[in-house]
Amino acid sequence: MCTLAVAWGTHPRYPLLVVANRDEFYGRAATPPVVHSERPRIVGGRDLEKNGTWFAVRPDGFFCGLTNRRPEAPPNPAARSRGEIVLEVLRAAHPDDAARFVAGLDARDYNGFNLLFGTAERLYTASVWPWLPAPEVSAVAPGVHVLPTSRLDAADYPKVARLRAHLESPLPEDWPALRAHLQAGLADHTQPPPEAVGASGFFPVEMLCALDALCIHLPNYGTRSSSLLALAPGRVLHAEHAEGAPCTHAFEAYDALLRGDT
Repeated sequence: MCTLAVAWGTHPRYPLLVVANRDEFYGRAATPPVVHSERPRIVGGRDLEKNGTWFAVRPDGFFCGLTNRRPEAPPNPAARSRGEIVLEVLRAAHPDDAARFVAGLDARDYNGFNLLFGTAERLYTASVWPWLPAPEVSAVAPGVHVLPTSRLDAADYPKVARLRAHLESPLPEDWPALRAHLQAGLADHTQPPPEAVGASGFFPVEMLCALDALCIHLPNYGTRSSSLLALAPGRVLHAEHAEGAPCTHAFEAYDALLRGDT
């Protein structure tokens, strides 16, 4: 997962909106949302390489999403799976308990990652760097926030400002129109000029420009799927998934899977 965003307390009908794009190598096998656990019931895509997930939700509206941190050196192939953390977070009774769990991880066991997790009543973000012994865990204030492969609301990622502006614009009230609006934000192919992306010792500037699109299309890597959630306290109002880039694939509801109807 490479971009997550929330609009919390900004919509008249939906207390918390969550949008997400998963960017990954095309050769890494994964599934659409499946049931990972029954007690509690956890539903999300499955990474078939490590059996974890990048984004999942419970029927009571507790969600968790993960973005890898943009590496500054080659990743450690022996590091523990980051996708397993999403499932562990959602096994916690409450977001506060999950925050304590994440704060107690040894960050040196993992390649860098970020989390955004919680409910329509309580949200947290966490950042993990392998050279720091402990994750940085913080409560998130209501409003519009974007989590890329960096810290929350990173000013040096131009796509953060673009997606925030899209989510801060007047949002339609009915779900079909709102879904179309959210999908348009996730399907944005805009790439910034080279001078806007800063410097990196690991990626060339032209690659940084390509990676700053919300919807990425590179020869071996790109936006593989997208997710939308509309949450209220204690429940999921809408849960939808696009099994492919949001510029070409429609969203399909998986509310019935969350409820256990299928």
